[in-house]
Amino acid sequence: MKIADLSNPLIDIAGLMLIGILLLGQVRARRVNVRRLWLVPLLIIILTGLVIAENPPRDLSGWGWLALALVIGLIVGAVRVAFTDVRRVDPKTRVLLVQSTFIGLLLWLVIWAARIIIRQVVGHTEPDASTAALLTAILLMFAAGNIVATAFSTYRAYLSTTRSVAW
Repeated sequence: MKIADLSNPLIDIAGLMLIGILLLGQVRARRVNVRRLWLVPLLIIILTGLVIAENPPRDLSGWGWLALALVIGLIVGAVRVAFTDVRRVDPKTRVLLVQSTFIGLLLWLVIWAARIIIRQVVGHTEPDASTAALLTAILLMFAAGNIVATAFSTYRAYLSTTRSVAW
C-alpha cells in the first residue's frame, strides 16, 4: 500500500480531519489585526516572484495564463470578503472580528476542492518540468491575487466601519 494512494483509509481519514480543521477555522469568528494584515500577502508575493524568476514561462501564452490566474484570484478574493461578516471593529486596537458566511464558506470549499483536483491531475499525468513549474506558478498567482484582494477588501471594510463609527 503506497502512502500517496488515495485508497489508503488512513490517508482518507487524515485528509478529512485536515479539511475539518480548516473548515472549523473558516466557520469560527476570527480576529484580524489591521496592522499585520499585509504580512501574509507580502510573503506570498515574494514567494511567487521567486518561483517565477527561477523558472519563467517560455512563451507569451504562459505569461497570459499567469495574468489570468492573478485576475481570477483578485476577483475570488474580493468575492470572498463580500461574503464575510464583520462582527465587530475596535478602532483603538485596529482589530476586526470577522466570520465567513455560508456562501463564503461554500466558495472556500470549491476553491479547496479545485486545488486538490488540479494537483491530482498534474501528479498523475507526469508532465514535463516546465509544465509542472507553470502550473505551480499559476496556482501561486491565483493564491497571491486571492490573498491580496482579501487583505485590501478587509482593510476597506475596516475603513468604512471606522468612518461610520466616527460620525
